Amino acid sequence: MYISFETYNKTIEDFLRHFKLDINQTILSKLSLLKTILKKILRLPYENLSKIIRYRSDIPDETKLRMPDEVWIDFIMWRNGGTCFSLTYFLFQILRYCGFDCYLVMGNMRYGENIHCAIIVKNNEKNNEKHYLCDVGYLIPIPLELSSNPNWYKNPIRHLFLEPEEKGYNLITRNTKVIKKRFLIKDKPVNEIEFRYYWLKSFDYNMMNSLLITRLMGDEQWYFRGETMQKVGFNEQISYNIPSNKIVEELHNLFEIHQDLIASAYYLIKQ
Repeated sequence: MYISFETYNKTIEDFLRHFKLDINQTILSKLSLLKTILKKILRLPYENLSKIIRYRSDIPDETKLRMPDEVWIDFIMWRNGGTCFSLTYFLFQILRYCGFDCYLVMGNMRYGENIHCAIIVKNNEKNNEKHYLCDVGYLIPIPLELSSNPNWYKNPIRHLFLEPEEKGYNLITRNTKVIKKRFLIKDKPVNEIEFRYYWLKSFDYNMMNSLLITRLMGDEQWYFRGETMQKVGFNEQISYNIPSNKIVEELHNLFEIHQDLIASAYYLIKQ
């Protein structure tokens, strides 16, 4: 399969302009800029609608992957985002454009190996190099420092902890009710050919059989899958079902994704 490694300078410049980010501001430290970029890219929702539509289309494998330019145009037109692979790759290109030293990594979840992805950023300030995990696919709004002596990171929705282990770091979350190990991030760079290989394999995941949309909204995470909506906060979690004849309207009202896109994906999974 032929892969063309492209640059996305115009798309990234449009992204920075849209969110009023001036990367030349001398008052911003690199870490402050990294935090700001993460906050802005999480304005794009995690969703598999676009992936379901692409998966069911009769197109060659190499054109199934939504590259940064398409992700950005779709957000402007349809207000959708993407899954962890497309969002992570977009963030990866933004960070490289902004001068960050970073690399792509894969993660293992209980469903299988190499089914999650993220970015590790090297940041050297005052001759002190630190590495940070940036995980837009898991909606983590802050860079998490990789350390042999980690601390809990306080987050409005759940507290986060990176536990070092032989292959990398286990992400552990905690709220008022439960502590869970979510996944293992392997601290081993993957090149773009490897990354796109795992990306293409992700089209065979079970997640392609139902709609999935999630987004951070203030101190809450709203999560929809199948026909169930969840509102998740640090102290509580509320779930309710949405009638099938109301799904398109309610998802549009909450996530602001264009109704036609939601309806198209919903029709395809119901066939």
